[in-house]
Amino acid sequence: MPATSSQSNGASSSTSPPRGPCPSSEVTCPRCWVIITHHYDLKRHLKKCDPKPESYNACTYDGCSYKTIQMGNLQAHIRAIHTKEKPHVCPEAECEYRSSNAAGLHRHRKNRHGYVPRTVAQRNRRWS
Repeated sequence: MPATSSQSNGASSSTSPPRGPCPSSEVTCPRCWVIITHHYDLKRHLKKCDPKPESYNACTYDGCSYKTIQMGNLQAHIRAIHTKEKPHVCPEAECEYRSSNAAGLHRHRKNRHGYVPRTVAQRNRRWS
């Protein structure tokens, strides 16, 4: 079983930003009995656990039947499929790669340019 925040040695294993003091935030879904690590994620989980048609965000483009619970997924779908927007540009010199999502750019940089992301400790380090 993964360590909870009370079992860790002060370092947070979560990538989510802290949302205030919450000593015991683990909850269980009343519908499917899955353990939700953070109580504030329960509302989103319940939408996925027992989705109702009215909770979906539907694509408004003609002939497209794409539906998703999360609005961010719908926006990514529209950029990638319909508008062909590619706002994420590779910063490497003379590389013309563009992506419709940040994850695609990140993957490209790692695979093509040997990019190694900074660790959490490096990102949080203050200039001395």
